[in-house]
Amino acid sequence: MECRIRVRGHLDPAWGDRLAGLRVAHEDGGVSLLAGPLPDQAALHGVLLRLFDLGLPLVSLDTAGVPPRDRTSGSRDPPDAGMAAFAPPGVGGAPRGGRGAWPADP
Repeated sequence: MECRIRVRGHLDPAWGDRLAGLRVAHEDGGVSLLAGPLPDQAALHGVLLRLFDLGLPLVSLDTAGVPPRDRTSGSRDPPDAGMAAFAPPGVGGAPRGGRGAWPADP
């Protein structure tokens, strides 16, 4: 897949080698563009984790060559199943109490 990732801050081009070989270019407004091919979403996840570890705020992320996930072709997950785990208590199916529940509010 082809990726274009923009982060706030000017990243030294030498970091491209440590970010899956992505090309690093500086843009106006103090933004760095990282662009190039990545083999899969696991590689993209690794790059995003590295950027997070460096404390660089994500400005934008564009990918090409990634087919959209089709929920009508046999997926057993309801459309919002993935996000329920990240919702605050009582929202979107997040647990309210009992085993495995979110910690109580202070």
